[in-house]
Amino acid sequence: MPTNVSRPIWRCDLCRARFDDDYEAASRCESAGLPRALPDGALLLSYRDRASFGGRAAFVLEPLFHVPGWIGTVASRWGSRSGHTVRYWVGVDPSEYTDDDGRLRTPHPEPRRVESTSLWPHTPGAVNQVVDTWIGERSRTGSEPADWVLEAVGLACASAPVGAEPDSSFVRPMTPAVAAVLDALSARVDPATADRDGTYRWMWGRPLGALAVEACSGPEGCTSLERARWWLRSVPADPLTQAVNDRWAAWRAGADVAAPTPRLRCRLRTSASKLTRELRALVAATGVVWPARTSSDDYVRLLIREALEYDMDTTDQLFRAPSVIAVGGTKGGVGKSTTSAALAVRLAADGKRVVLVDCDLTGPSQHLIFGLGPALCDAGTRRLTPSPTTVAGLSVFSPGQLFGPSARTRWSPATTAEWLSFAGSCLDVDDADVVLLDLPPGRGPVHEIVFDRLRVPLTAAIHVTTAHPLALADTERGLALNHHGAGHPQILVENLSRAQGLSAAGERVEVRLTGSSDASEQLAARLELRWGGSLPWAPEVTELADTDELRALAVAALAAPAMADQ
Repeated sequence: MPTNVSRPIWRCDLCRARFDDDYEAASRCESAGLPRALPDGALLLSYRDRASFGGRAAFVLEPLFHVPGWIGTVASRWGSRSGHTVRYWVGVDPSEYTDDDGRLRTPHPEPRRVESTSLWPHTPGAVNQVVDTWIGERSRTGSEPADWVLEAVGLACASAPVGAEPDSSFVRPMTPAVAAVLDALSARVDPATADRDGTYRWMWGRPLGALAVEACSGPEGCTSLERARWWLRSVPADPLTQAVNDRWAAWRAGADVAAPTPRLRCRLRTSASKLTRELRALVAATGVVWPARTSSDDYVRLLIREALEYDMDTTDQLFRAPSVIAVGGTKGGVGKSTTSAALAVRLAADGKRVVLVDCDLTGPSQHLIFGLGPALCDAGTRRLTPSPTTVAGLSVFSPGQLFGPSARTRWSPATTAEWLSFAGSCLDVDDADVVLLDLPPGRGPVHEIVFDRLRVPLTAAIHVTTAHPLALADTERGLALNHHGAGHPQILVENLSRAQGLSAAGERVEVRLTGSSDASEQLAARLELRWGGSLPWAPEVTELADTDELRALAVAALAAPAMADQ
């Protein structure tokens, strides 16, 4: 209804937007109906550059929460578009700031917000992304990567070998002897607190880091420290600190739980020379001697460390699986992505659970080969999920599912390294028998990480080439310079060697596509690489996977580590 008799002012009854005297625009807006809202907890992939995230760039998965009662419009008096949009807060649940009368009190500082019209794909169960976000190193200001995460999970260096132990990140359940001493000294736990803006502070980052370590344990009980770092960045601070406090309270009350290393303060101030007879007896029962000139606070820390020590198996490795095989090629255009896809199909057909990971950020292919939709995720675990395919046992993950051709992405070496570390720690490959990594051509930051055995536990590397003289020259030069062979078997395979067709007389013939038939094998001998055979050209990936040559390559790739041990 018009609100002014002399001059009608039309508005949409859904979003309350005003269109003055433009009845058609108001009708378009109102007829668009209510927008679809993602369920609370749906994940948003965000990128924080160095200038805005404590001096360190990072990809993070953050939960979205629908702001109730807010509906916007995309209609206007000057265009033909129509529809409505909803608003989300990133990482902050509006229900925590809603009064009993239903009014929403916006916290300060105001949480980051995004509109549904700027999200892609805006689909439950998929990883959403703000389509107009710039991803890349726009600014190199800021300090070096912050050490607080390493402090939190108990490491003193950014990279540690398998089995590196955190420095008492957790303590075992309380024992009666320890509890008696804590009671006698009135030792209380300092609770963790969170800033409203979600900023982590070093003084209580350690307990949160310990909780992250526990939350990111794999199926074998080994904790991924890389994933713990990303998990810490993605989880809202308030519920995390509450979880720490609840765990501390249960631990202090004697519950059978392991807890993050507590920060205890003793109300009774004393030292070894001033202990009463009763307190000396309690200390003796613990088996931990109270050293001379040691305060009660210092002794309590010593007591917790010595009496309730807790060992945890940790690792900094990415893409952990029983078998991790990298497929690459020094020369572009030799068909490494097709070879990777065919090998993945073959291994899955042989009964293996395979995850194929496309690591080529500037030219991903696997999402096109397998016709994948948007990238999937698990909102409960906040992990990326490989997409299933029509091949039983095979799932695929490609950055092409997240970053389209029009994405505003600048893949500098630092940004590439951050992305691979994020994907390698947050991609769920726990149930995989084999992880295949489809590498970009040439040499770059992806190769630096993948071929570093402290980061990716490679079991074999397959190098793809063709018999064309240029491809052979680039392959020889690249492999000779890069020394990819440290610590894992290497296989050289020739692709696009020959093809079958029909002659003018209708007879089936086989022709050599390029180069001599033994040039690639001779190169493998010169470089002391294992020879993986010559693969024919095939019009479809499934046809290539069904060839005898590809079957032999699949067997050789899985058998390579065992042969190397002999």
